[in-house]
Amino acid sequence: MANEVSQQAAQLEALLPKLMKLMSPPGENDPLGHLPLGQLRMIRALSAGPRTVCDLGEELGLSPSSVSQMTQRLADAGLLVKGDDPDCRRNRRVCLSDEGRLAAGRRRDLRRARAEHVLRALAPTEREALLELLQRLAEAAREEESPCASAQIEKGYAL
Repeated sequence: MANEVSQQAAQLEALLPKLMKLMSPPGENDPLGHLPLGQLRMIRALSAGPRTVCDLGEELGLSPSSVSQMTQRLADAGLLVKGDDPDCRRNRRVCLSDEGRLAAGRRRDLRRARAEHVLRALAPTEREALLELLQRLAEAAREEESPCASAQIEKGYAL
């Protein structure tokens, strides 16, 4: 049994990155396809609203220097705006620019359209079962992970 679960874990570990790659829009259609994964995760986090640099680092499990470098690159690309945090002047607050919001929305729409296309290959009961099982896997992973990793899974950044 343990060997069977180990083999299944290896299959799952190999399958998930392939599936995510297949679910992503083709590079020429993806307005953010040129960005590294870390920057994509940051944009996804900021799609939910502005964050302080510290909060963003905690959510994504990144060091302050990594967050600083990534936010600067995204700001230089015109995808986010940096400013002072009104609650604490020592903190910096970042949010998506209008261009960043549009690009993130377009990418999300393309990914959802691909997911819809792929899900149509399954019967309605299979789709429901798949989504239920994926949710259970996410919950099981959350129970086993640190609080930081749990926050990433809950917000969809690590999946």
